[in-house]
Amino acid sequence: GNPSELPVPLPANPRRPLDWSQVATYAYGVIAFAFLARFLMGMFLVRRLLKRSSPGGAGFLESRIISVPLTVGWLRPKILLPLEWREWDREKLDAVLAHEGAHVRRRDGLVSALAGINRCIFWFHPLAWVLERRLQLLAELACDESSVATLGDRESYARLLLDMARVVDASHGRLQSHALTMAAASHIRRRIDSLLQEG
Repeated sequence: GNPSELPVPLPANPRRPLDWSQVATYAYGVIAFAFLARFLMGMFLVRRLLKRSSPGGAGFLESRIISVPLTVGWLRPKILLPLEWREWDREKLDAVLAHEGAHVRRRDGLVSALAGINRCIFWFHPLAWVLERRLQLLAELACDESSVATLGDRESYARLLLDMARVVDASHGRLQSHALTMAAASHIRRRIDSLLQEG
């Protein structure tokens, strides 16, 4: 045959360069989805916790699953107390209900949830994490002050915070940002310093 009629070999497919913008977008989506999935799991745990709770008294529910007081819920927040509340003296019960009731009135659960969603979406930005933690601290400080204004004894309330912080509550860790509690130990020193500060 005619050499000019031989098939011309096709050039090898050039290797496409890695698109780093696509890689970054994919990585962002995977991590954001993981945080949101964890957040949704917290919502599921809250619903299950509420279903397993029963009326305990005026304005609160009781649960055998928890060991410290909690306030859960965004739009219709609920106060949950452990069964041990029956053994508390009146002063302790009043202090707990004053603190958790302040969370309900202030809609701290909704603010905390919005901060949690913001952190899930902007997980890559340090300020999203700082903002969530700062809002949690400010909420606890405000509720501490509200409780002291109701009860009138700062030192007794500070001792109560220490007692509550000693109680280990594994369920609260699983609920993530869906639960608020006066027993949160992460800010306890700052809160007590604020309570006992002169003026």
